[in-house]
Parts: sequence; structure tokens; C-alpha cells
Amino acid sequence: MQKEPYFLEKLDSEFQCRRRKNSKFSLRAYAKFLDVDPSTLSKVLQKKRPLSIGDALRIGKKLKLSASDYKEFFFSTLHQTDHEMSAVWDQELDFEHHLNELKHFRI
Repeated sequence: MQKEPYFLEKLDSEFQCRRRKNSKFSLRAYAKFLDVDPSTLSKVLQKKRPLSIGDALRIGKKLKLSASDYKEFFFSTLHQTDHEMSAVWDQELDFEHHLNELKHFRI
């Protein structure tokens, strides 16, 4: 069985954690917290729709991920979780600068 992309694991684990704390916590409430349309979030979690770069950047900040988790979350949305790719990116480019540049593009 193929492993889930990191961003899906993170989104699901955070949702389940919040549900354990509050059994009435809904997907709609989670979407509101993440500042994402509930239908979009539902489709992303069901693997019926990809997570946009803009949503990935916003969600990563909302979840208050560490720098390394944030980077892995972001790269997994691009299907580039390969550690060699992220190492090259780190060496050749300023990650934060390029994330800011990507915010201007809607994919």
C-alpha cells in the first residue's frame, strides 16, 4: 500500500487530534480554522482534488508547523518530498524568499 503524502497525513492527524479533544468538532469548523472552503478541504482529504500552493502555504502557517514540517508539507503538495530535491532547493535558493514569490501565483 502506498504511503499518503505528508500534507494529507498532517491534515488528517490534526483533524483527528481536534476531534479527540472535542467530539463535536466538524470538518466545517476545521476548514474555517484553516481558512479554506469546506468543500475544498473535504475533496482534498478524499483525494478528489489537489491542494493548491496558496492553500498549502496558508494551512502550513495556520497549523503552526516547524520550519522543517512546513517545508515537507509544502513539498509534498508538489509531489516533491524527495530529500535530494529539498536539499538542492536549500543550497541554491532562499526558501522563504521563493515561498513569498509563489504566493503571487494561483495554481
